[in-house]
Amino acid sequence: MYKLACITFKVGGIITSVITSPPLLLHRLITSPFSDEVQKEYDLSKERVQDANYKRDLEIARLKRSL
Repeated sequence: MYKLACITFKVGGIITSVITSPPLLLHRLITSPFSDEVQKEYDLSKERVQDANYKRDLEIARLKRSL
């Protein structure tokens, strides 16, 4: 029987806690890419800037698809 592990981290200014089992935690630590690897693969041109107004954001996305 495994004891649960609690991990606390900060994402986007929000502190988050996760309770998980050690094998799952180890798997995630091994398979998660480092930030420099993520930055190499990041393509800004594929990002879509979202508007804070959900309806307006849907309209903008619909217009862009039709162009």
